[in-house]
Amino acid sequence: MQKRYVFRFVVFMLLLIPQVKLISADLTVSKMELTTTGSVEDDSFVLDTFGEIDINIQGGYKLGGALSLGIESDSIGPPRESLEAGDTDQEIISYLNSSSYVFLKSAKVTVREAFYGPLDISYFTGEIDTFSDGEIFPSYFGSNPVASLFRGRFYFPDSVVYDGLYTVDGTGLQLQTDFGRPWQLLSVYTYQDNYLGRGHFTSDLRWSVDREFFKLDAFAGGSYPYGDYGLYHGGLMAGLFASERGEFFVQVGIPRLIPGEEDMDIGLFYFLFEPRIHFGSGSLIFTFFSHPSYYKEYVISGTDETGEMHTNINLQFGKPEVSPLAGGIEGTIHYNDDSDIDGVVSPYLSFITSGAVWNLKFSWVATEMNDISQMFYAFLGVRAEF
Repeated sequence: MQKRYVFRFVVFMLLLIPQVKLISADLTVSKMELTTTGSVEDDSFVLDTFGEIDINIQGGYKLGGALSLGIESDSIGPPRESLEAGDTDQEIISYLNSSSYVFLKSAKVTVREAFYGPLDISYFTGEIDTFSDGEIFPSYFGSNPVASLFRGRFYFPDSVVYDGLYTVDGTGLQLQTDFGRPWQLLSVYTYQDNYLGRGHFTSDLRWSVDREFFKLDAFAGGSYPYGDYGLYHGGLMAGLFASERGEFFVQVGIPRLIPGEEDMDIGLFYFLFEPRIHFGSGSLIFTFFSHPSYYKEYVISGTDETGEMHTNINLQFGKPEVSPLAGGIEGTIHYNDDSDIDGVVSPYLSFITSGAVWNLKFSWVATEMNDISQMFYAFLGVRAEF
């Protein structure tokens, strides 16, 4: 009898241990975004939705482990296609496009306050940090959002999705310190680079500064072995907020430079320039963006968007990231290297509900007057806040 009670107690404790471990970890959904595009295809109005979700599991301050799971799908729901023997390449692509993927985005283990000083040392694998996208200021420093709204799938639904200048993706070490000054952060990375493939390593130096009137996120790095002299990248994001009437925002960098193999020209640069003028409850925002020849996962193959540029003028009322209700109208001119020009006029509305930010935009392509199926399209974006 006594042995049976002991056995039950042992089983109970074994079942309890995973629950204790689970309680000690923090599970958060750091990102949940749905972007729906409405357009006309073959005389029918169709909707296409892209979903992106990031789930983070962290062990708290003392337990320095962190795990990030990603979910991405071009078609929400179960696959509407099925694979069969003898399917064509196009049928296989259609099946993959209708599927959702859950993947391990990153894993990270951190030793905090190493050597009893303001130094954190982390071992990581996967995609962990994006440089010069502006997200470090609200997420790490706790300041207001400063990044340009002209980024992501809302503005680049059918091309390379531009967001930030560079992303660390690989396996290696990260050292991070603020030198005891909470308004700055210095990070050093050394890792095998997933963008370049096995056997290619990258080292990066990043410095972020958060002051009331000035924000800076700058980085520089190199990859080796690569070519005769290596592969290099660098850039910065800077914001100047010296007046209530005006702001200045810029992102400039070179995602890839191979000395001796490439000429220094405008196509190597990622360049976004954005002055912002405020008046009363409104703002007038001018954005000029020049596409780079190479970018993130296109660091080897190239983006095929060399010479393309966007000019965007946004008359905005309220602040979409803060105000319960905001809206406006923007005009966008897109130039490409073939001297083609697209002009788009887009009224939009943004509003905040409990736990979600909604963005609705209706676009009229003024340069497609002869093809009504290409003249109009709509966007609905939802970002849940947890």
